[in-house]
Amino acid sequence: MRIIFATGNAGKMREIREIMADMDMEICSMKEAGISLDIEENGTTFEENAQIKAKAVAAWPMIPVWRWII
Repeated sequence: MRIIFATGNAGKMREIREIMADMDMEICSMKEAGISLDIEENGTTFEENAQIKAKAVAAWPMIPVWRWII
């Protein structure tokens, strides 16, 4: 299984990989997955911006996605 995180932040990706190290899955950033989107983060909270980014990645063509948006 492959999980794509809607972030380009290398520090966040390092933390995510550390937290999920015991899981048997590929952990990718958008860039690592070949997704190059310019996502406008125009939400009023961190949560809204995370949902905006997750929805944009989930809508990216040619990427099978299991949509899990908190």
